[in-house]
Amino acid sequence: ASRAAKLSGQHNRIPHENGWLLSGFFDDMSVEYGDSTAPLNQPLATSHQPLALAISPNPFNPTTAISFQLSAFSLVNLSVYDIQGRLVDTLVDGFRVAGYHQVTFDGSDVSSGVYVYRLTLSSTETRQHSLTGKMVLMK
Repeated sequence: ASRAAKLSGQHNRIPHENGWLLSGFFDDMSVEYGDSTAPLNQPLATSHQPLALAISPNPFNPTTAISFQLSAFSLVNLSVYDIQGRLVDTLVDGFRVAGYHQVTFDGSDVSSGVYVYRLTLSSTETRQHSLTGKMVLMK
């Protein structure tokens, strides 16, 4: 099966189950690639939903870690919103391989209060899937 990736002007990596196919800084471009003939060490996961989504500590001041585990290669967006729904920060916006991922949210520049984090996953095999949670910044 082939896969497609859209790359932007930041550091991008296109992972494959057997290793990296492409890594580096690119201007906007699209890449399509297919299966390799190298044997896999383990079967591919079929679900693109996260196995876990957690935040610690919560409440926090001024930083907290948001962690998630993916069962398969996915396009991931992890964003933080204020209670009125305004975007505060985008922590992840790109492709990630299966496995454990952890991102730090730094609330130093925002006021105390309740914030919502949303993890959105997309792939060519499945529909978009989102999970949300609340976190409390106490300064």
